[in-house]
Amino acid sequence: GVIDLYRMAGGTSHWRTFGTLDGPCSVNGVSLSAPRAGTLAGENVAFDQEGVYTRKEDVGFKILHNVRTGMTGTNPWTAEWAINNSNGLKVRLTGVSSDGAEINLCDSKEPSAAHSVVREMLAWNHAANATNPRKSQVLNLIEAYRDQPVIASATALTVTGESATTHPAAGLMVVLKNGRTDYFIF
Repeated sequence: GVIDLYRMAGGTSHWRTFGTLDGPCSVNGVSLSAPRAGTLAGENVAFDQEGVYTRKEDVGFKILHNVRTGMTGTNPWTAEWAINNSNGLKVRLTGVSSDGAEINLCDSKEPSAAHSVVREMLAWNHAANATNPRKSQVLNLIEAYRDQPVIASATALTVTGESATTHPAAGLMVVLKNGRTDYFIF
């Protein structure tokens, strides 16, 4: 597995993307809406519509469609893709600590001829206003596997003491299916 810890500070919104090749995705621990009209750039913005730039960071949002949205809570959640034409390969992302992020599961056309659709999940947070800059810390665990996953569970740990950054210290406990337990402190 891969531990994905990112910390961001400043601004009014923080984006984190994770994409896979074509394949159905199941999400657990986050209730997603039905697909909405339009694209991630807006319900009135058509796929790849020319001349639509609502905000600087929205430039790529007009190619993300079939948007399903949900909010993360305090418990871990998972998104798992069964990759088409890959001999049973699956990719699972576990959102161990998502800092109250909004999750958007979207489809996007892939420019390569090998796969026509990419399933892409986007997560972001918003600050209350520009005078209160946003501060985000998100901890994910990513695992690719065939047949059965190796990781049984991932749990955020409370870490006390000072952090070397402006973000609080973070901890992660990963339990493997063979019973081994690993701990990580950031």
